[in-house]
Amino acid sequence: MLSYGGILRAVSIGRVNGRWYRLPLLTRALIRAALNYSSSGSVIRCREVLKTLMPAIEFLTEGSGINAEHSVVGSPIGSSSRRGGREGPAGLESEPLKQMVLDVLDRLRRRPGARRRVHPLTRALLEAFVKTPLRCVGKALLSTIAKALKAVREELSPRARLVKMGSALAWNTSTIAYRWGNREALNWRRDEDFALYWGATILGWPRHIPAPSPKV
Repeated sequence: MLSYGGILRAVSIGRVNGRWYRLPLLTRALIRAALNYSSSGSVIRCREVLKTLMPAIEFLTEGSGINAEHSVVGSPIGSSSRRGGREGPAGLESEPLKQMVLDVLDRLRRRPGARRRVHPLTRALLEAFVKTPLRCVGKALLSTIAKALKAVREELSPRARLVKMGSALAWNTSTIAYRWGNREALNWRRDEDFALYWGATILGWPRHIPAPSPKV
């Protein structure tokens, strides 16, 4: 199990040795969410969450002379005695959100192509969230889950994926046209169909010809 004090200690070591900044952004977000959850005295016991967190904790403490298993697992610092051992911080009820995440994961399982495009850490975060015995969702965790859901939904929706792919070129094309004197061109960057056009262009661009650059 992971306690607040143990996770915080690993993060502090990681900041000192620079390893914290080498972790992927979603891994750091998951660790912050774990800190937020355990800050009220709750201890993380869910096997799926531990399986996701422990490699990152071990990476942070590697080379420090401190054994991650002894310094984090079962650490008495920040244990459930803090603040009377409440289940977690007050916030949004987790069940409706978990159902939403389960629906998205189910759609992702039925779309192997989209599943391959979603970062493994994004999937791990969502899967760990639905398996965690969490009653309420704090603001930090809610923000992280929302970003992960947005990333998955972009991959599940061909239109959203093309719009995302073409948005940078749409923006810069409008800037170039504006510089050439077209005063209406700045409105193009807010036109989803214009970004969709550029996304489709990039997707279908011949491989032997350099694709358009998003740089102005």
